[in-house]
Amino acid sequence: MYIHTTQSLTDSDIEKAQPSHSNRKLYDENGLYLLIKTTGGKLWRLKYTYAGVEQSVTFGTYPTLSLSDARAICAQHHADIAQGVDPSHKRKALKQRAISDSL
Repeated sequence: MYIHTTQSLTDSDIEKAQPSHSNRKLYDENGLYLLIKTTGGKLWRLKYTYAGVEQSVTFGTYPTLSLSDARAICAQHHADIAQGVDPSHKRKALKQRAISDSL
């Protein structure tokens, strides 16, 4: 079940959202949505198109990452895309660098 609204999410909408028998999405804006897992987990994801291919990236959980923080990360990802950088590849590169720096 997918819930798509024409208005932005609010903290109240997110807190009221309950898990159901299948995963569902609460859409915000600019491709940002909250995936509500059947187990009750709430994951921030961004759906975007890069090089003509639709992709998505997960970047945090609610309430650890607030709605305003998720929107800020979403804006940064859109800025990366505008500069020709795939957010998913950038994230993987940063993770690899952190691993190699710790060795």
